[in-house]
Amino acid sequence: MNSQRTLQITLYGNLGADPETKTLRGRTVSREVYDSILDDAVVKDFTTPARQIRTASLAVNGQDDLGAKITRWIRLVDLSDHLATYRKGDRIKVRGYFRTRLYTKDGEEKTIRELVLTAASLEKMKVREEAAPAPAPKRRKARAEAA
Repeated sequence: MNSQRTLQITLYGNLGADPETKTLRGRTVSREVYDSILDDAVVKDFTTPARQIRTASLAVNGQDDLGAKITRWIRLVDLSDHLATYRKGDRIKVRGYFRTRLYTKDGEEKTIRELVLTAASLEKMKVREEAAPAPAPKRRKARAEAA
């Protein structure tokens, strides 16, 4: 049995935008598997259901070798709804592992690195503008009755 350990990292940063929800369509994959009754390899179809994921960008602040402030943008992929309640500007703590993914765009193969979340927690919620409260009703001054 091949067991691989995935390096888990923890990052603190601010969400650059509200998490975006995407739907991955289901697919059917044919695989060759061993059938013990037939004592032979057979081709079997496996179907994965459609599922939703959330993606977001995390701004992580740091310093370079010269002490200058830099901001790194980390692409987040949430497969388990960890980011469902967070919004742009929230300071969050995320835990996960990096994966590298290849894709083709306009005939050119591109590589992207993203952090797959295993946990997330809110560190500080951004103060959001709320609707202005309605003005309090004005009270009339009671007139003193003449004696």
